[in-house]
Amino acid sequence: MSTGWGPGVMPSDPEDIPPGQAPPPPPWESEALPDGWDDASADLEAPAAVPADVDFGRVASDVAQLLDEFAPEGTVGQHAAAIGFLTQTLEELLKAPPRSKPSPFSWAHTTGHTREQLWLELTGWVQRHNTRFGPSDSALHLVGCWYRHPVVVEELTALMEAWRTAYIGHQVPTTDAISYLQNYFHPTMHRIHTAVWGLKNCTGGHRDPTLYPDSNVFDPTAMDHYVALDLTAHPDPAPEPTSQSEGQEEQL
Repeated sequence: MSTGWGPGVMPSDPEDIPPGQAPPPPPWESEALPDGWDDASADLEAPAAVPADVDFGRVASDVAQLLDEFAPEGTVGQHAAAIGFLTQTLEELLKAPPRSKPSPFSWAHTTGHTREQLWLELTGWVQRHNTRFGPSDSALHLVGCWYRHPVVVEELTALMEAWRTAYIGHQVPTTDAISYLQNYFHPTMHRIHTAVWGLKNCTGGHRDPTLYPDSNVFDPTAMDHYVALDLTAHPDPAPEPTSQSEGQEEQL
């Protein structure tokens, strides 16, 4: 009875090997290897032997510790979370300055050059507003003495801030513009033209004829005079004494 064994052919069951007969060599030791395999295998180096004094338990412990450190609750994970929190906090601070720092649009805090720049920015914004909206409706036109009404100036400054938020910095369509018009623009215009502190009594001219002309048109010279008085009343704070001058005072 033929066993069917041959080079590279292994019995399916070790019990099939007759007593006293050696099993055939495995396929990888067969002489039927492709040409060149023996030459290639001769160039391979045997793997280095593992030193006998290696503490595999300690190696496994070190690997486990590293994995724990990189886990979310581990040391590295905690540092990554802290860095993420600090990054988010910094981004929020850049978007919204700390509450302790006054806004450059606050008339109660601006002085000197900053206040002058705010006047220039607001004046340009009002002129563009009148060019765009003034001719269409008297209820939207801002008469020439608007800058002489402190409450109107505050209202227009706040409206200019809302306008910047709605129209500047967008690259994709949003509902900010329509929200600005419905929720801020028209209500503010209504207050300015109907409130006692507003412009409802100034259609025929401002109530200060001694300094300003009777005809209520925008007078750049009159406004320059008014702004100059305002800037004089709100100068920049005096610089603090330097450490050198403080030392001289101590010597005296």
